Amino acid sequence: MPTPKNELCWWIEHNGSTNTATDARQVPKSGMLAMGKVYHDSKSGVIMLINDAPARMELVTSQLLDVLHTRFPSTRWWVKDPTPAHNPSQTQTAS
Repeated sequence: MPTPKNELCWWIEHNGSTNTATDARQVPKSGMLAMGKVYHDSKSGVIMLINDAPARMELVTSQLLDVLHTRFPSTRWWVKDPTPAHNPSQTQTAS
């Protein structure tokens, strides 16, 4: 499905090549080093997958951030981390 005009899907292959697509259907379903989206309007991006698994803060390396900053300068990066301790908005509390 086409992404909104301010969004761009990106992925990095294990050989180091960085790719982008305006349509999420063009993004491979597996075999990627990392995958996410960049939002042009806000100069922010999200890392969603690392090694075909949900991204977690402890998996983000300085090398990955270097590649992303080179490809998308001045972009702030976020991690879509499913671990509640790393993502307070997804933390559930018991009452």
